[in-house]
Amino acid sequence: MLLQRGIWARVNRVSETAVGLLAKAVSVVLADRDLQRVAGYEENDIRLARPSLANNFSGRDPLFPNIPEICRVDLIVTDSGQIYLLEANCDSPSGSSHLDALAHWQLETCKSLGMGYLPAELPDSVRDALVQTMQRHWYGYLEAMGAPRCPIRSAAILDLDARKRPTSSEFREYQSRLTQAGINEVSILEPEDITYREGKLITRKDGVQIELVYKRLLFHEILGERKPNESTPSPPERRAGIDALEQAYIENAVCMAPTMLSRMVGNKLMFAIVKHPLFEERLRKVGLELTEAERQVIQHNILEAHVWAGGVLESRPGLHQEILDNPRPWVLKAVNSYGAKDVSIGSMLDYPRSKFLENYNRDYIVQREQPHGMMEVPVISGNQVSWEFKPFALGCYVFRGEEGPRAVGMEAKVTSEPPVALDRPRGGRTAVFPTAH
Repeated sequence: MLLQRGIWARVNRVSETAVGLLAKAVSVVLADRDLQRVAGYEENDIRLARPSLANNFSGRDPLFPNIPEICRVDLIVTDSGQIYLLEANCDSPSGSSHLDALAHWQLETCKSLGMGYLPAELPDSVRDALVQTMQRHWYGYLEAMGAPRCPIRSAAILDLDARKRPTSSEFREYQSRLTQAGINEVSILEPEDITYREGKLITRKDGVQIELVYKRLLFHEILGERKPNESTPSPPERRAGIDALEQAYIENAVCMAPTMLSRMVGNKLMFAIVKHPLFEERLRKVGLELTEAERQVIQHNILEAHVWAGGVLESRPGLHQEILDNPRPWVLKAVNSYGAKDVSIGSMLDYPRSKFLENYNRDYIVQREQPHGMMEVPVISGNQVSWEFKPFALGCYVFRGEEGPRAVGMEAKVTSEPPVALDRPRGGRTAVFPTAH
C-alpha cells in the first residue's frame, strides 16, 4: 500500500506520541485502586509489574516512563486524512519479521512493473530494530542491577508450542539475527523446556543459563496456565515452566522483553483515562506532565471514550443513560481484549441496548465509532496491475528507542468490506510505503 509521504510521516509521529502518552496513563492507573479494578488488575498483575516499576529499566528517562519495548499501534486514516487510534498491542505483537520480508518482495515486484512513484529504497529494517531494542534493554537491565556492562551470552525466544505455531518461521529468523548480533546461544523454547534453580533460569535438558528472554507468550496465556481449565488440564511441566519464568523475573534473575509491565500500556482502559476531564490533574499527582504533542494527540487522534462504569469514574453525569438511549454510534470494548475480540459495534447489533446494559460495570469502555477510510490499492495479477478502493487499517510498529518511542515499520490490513481488524483472517496484509515525494 502507498501512503502520501506527509500522511505516512504523520502516522509515525502520532503512533510514537501515543505510546508515550498511554504509558503515562499506566502511572495514573497504578496509583488508583479504583482504576486498577476497572482495568481488571488483581494483585498478581501488580506483583508481576513491580520489577519493572522498581528498576525502571523499561523507561529510565522520566519523560518516558513505562515505555514498552515492542509495540504495534493500530490506527485508521479517514477519507479526509484524519488519523484515529484504535488500540496499542504491547503484550508481544507478532508479524514484525514477516513485514520485513513482505516489504522487500512488494517493493521489488512493484518496481519491476514500472511503478516509479515508490521510494528508492526500503524503510529501516524492523528485524534489525528489534534486535537493537533487545540489546538496549539488556544494557538497561545491567545498569539497574548495578552490574558491569557485558554482551548477552544466552537468549531464548519463548512461546507456548513455539515449534508448531505459524510464527515459528519468525522465531527462526530472529534466532538467526540474534546470533549474528553476537549472542552465542539462542534457543527457541517452550515453558516445558525451562526451570528455575539456584537463582538462575536454565534449560531443563542441559542446564544452560538463560540471560535474556524474548517473551512471545501473551499475558493472558500466562494467567491461563496458572488457572488451567479443568476439562483440558495443562501438562505439569508447562505450569512449572510458567512458574519458573515468573519467579526468575520477579527476582531479577533474567532480563525479559517485553516486560510484564509493557502489556498494561495496551489496556484499552488507557484510551478512556486520557480522554477523562481529570486526566491532567491525575497525571500531575503522580509527578508527570503532558507534552504539547501529547495534548494534540488526545484532542485530535483519540476518539471520545469513556469507562463503561458508574461512580467516581463516570466522565459526566447522565452519560450512562445517554448512551443506553442511543448506543448505535458507540463501540463496546473489553479493556483487556486483543484486536477485535470482545468488541461489539452498536450500529451492527440488532439489539445494542441489551448488549451494552449487560456489560455495564464489567471492565469495558465505550468509544465513538469511526468509519474506516478507503484507499486505492494496487492488485497485482501476473504482470498486470489494477487499482481498487478498499477499506483499511494500519499497524505501526513502535519500539523503545534511545530517546523514547520510535516508529520502525508500518503494515496495513485491507478487506473487501468493513470492519477491518488486524487479527482477523479475513482480508490481506500488506506493507505500507511512503510515496517518493
